[in-house]
Amino acid sequence: MPTRRTALAATAAATLFPTMLVRRARADAPIALRVATTPDDACLGVVFADRTGRFRAAGIEVEIDQQTSGAAIAAGIIGGAYDIGKSSLPSVLSAHLRNVPFTFIAPGGLSDRKAPYGHLVVANDGGIASAKDLNGKTLSVAALGSLDPVTISAWLDANGGDAKSVKFVEIPQTEAGAAVEAHRVAAALIIHPQVDAALAAGGIHVLADPYGALAPTYLISGWFTTTDWARAHTDAVQKFARVVEETAAYANAHHAETAPVLADFSKIQLPVIQKMTRAVLGTALTPALIQPVIDASVTYGVLARGFNASEVIA
Repeated sequence: MPTRRTALAATAAATLFPTMLVRRARADAPIALRVATTPDDACLGVVFADRTGRFRAAGIEVEIDQQTSGAAIAAGIIGGAYDIGKSSLPSVLSAHLRNVPFTFIAPGGLSDRKAPYGHLVVANDGGIASAKDLNGKTLSVAALGSLDPVTISAWLDANGGDAKSVKFVEIPQTEAGAAVEAHRVAAALIIHPQVDAALAAGGIHVLADPYGALAPTYLISGWFTTTDWARAHTDAVQKFARVVEETAAYANAHHAETAPVLADFSKIQLPVIQKMTRAVLGTALTPALIQPVIDASVTYGVLARGFNASEVIA
């Protein structure tokens, strides 16, 4: 027969149990992250991790939004629309010099001379065969403050051209190939997979790999947030970075498996993705992989002064 003591214990347990369930549900609730990226190969560290459940296994739920440039993503992070975004390095580095509190938390795309991140393309009938042929011409890049004009300038100066003589204009990656073919610009730097789609359309061909002019290996892009957000969400930052790096290592070794995901996300046909040179994804975030970009950006006027790369790593 139940005693008064056991009855009281049962009543107490019944009262406490719902509270315990609420606390456990709160503790087990996934971390919700709003993430923005451009639809290029370097986004796979996040997109493939989301599609394959890697983030959910780590206790994270991501909402991924596509943007056309790192500048738009940076504006979204400052405005509170996104928690984390991917950008080419110079955008974040320039913001750092203006005391905008951005910090990198995970690697994005890696420049590797063995697997060019993109190509400088010219028209088949444009008569351009060397760096010198581009002197005095207008060239297109995705964004003027990005790494693109820095790499092109370095390549021009290293191969007999004159970087000071050229003019850069902004044209979206998806439209740059057509602009070259129509001779609206003499050349354009286009990354994978957009460059593969442009080449498949005919009318243009590859002139050079300007990314390789800076260094054999360095980070082209990275996942970033504000320093305040990173400090307030250390658990989220650590989990996000771990998943991105582990997924990058997997994606680098499994191109056939990741190709359909990239095709779906970028809206570029799968056969084009399967034939293209796939980007190398960074698996570590270190100052040594960022410093070459800082130094070259100072040389070509994208950054006003140099600094130690460790200043922009969370």
